[in-house]
Amino acid sequence: MYRKKLKWTTEIEEKLHNVRPWNFSIYRVPNRLRQVNEDAYSPHVVSIGPFHRHKPHLVAMREHKLRYALYFFKRAQETAQKRALNFSFGSQQSSECMREWATATYDSDALVRASYAEDMSNIDQEELAEIMLVDGCFILELLIRFYLYMDRKLEGHELDPILESAWMIADLRHDLALLENQIP
Repeated sequence: MYRKKLKWTTEIEEKLHNVRPWNFSIYRVPNRLRQVNEDAYSPHVVSIGPFHRHKPHLVAMREHKLRYALYFFKRAQETAQKRALNFSFGSQQSSECMREWATATYDSDALVRASYAEDMSNIDQEELAEIMLVDGCFILELLIRFYLYMDRKLEGHELDPILESAWMIADLRHDLALLENQIP
């Protein structure tokens, strides 16, 4: 009887020690709210962060996110060169800038996971770091491009299907504001 009670109290103690602190910033919408209006809480065109990454209707945006991340790192390289900073960026090489960002993102795994109220143990460190890196660069490049596009200063790029489509901009605005569609 004593051993059983000791084992039980040890298990309780372990559970209490494994409780995560309340420093979450990204939550899932409660099911009862989602059931009222699913569309209001679900992304239409782009998944940001890990929650909706496998939804079939959002996968098409993956290539655009990667393209925007590439443009962002090229932009960073051009800025670095103008300011005489020392990065190397070639079309076939990984840039030092991208490597530094990727490494910093990878090394921030515990902090990233702590930002989500939901357990992220089903996502390995590499996948989570890639999501954070690509999605973060996508958002930054989208904001830069939108500003330049609206100011008629977007130069040297092929037609951008994202910016050329009014419905896409409206859907992106919706998707980027969603509670579940965030990164830390």
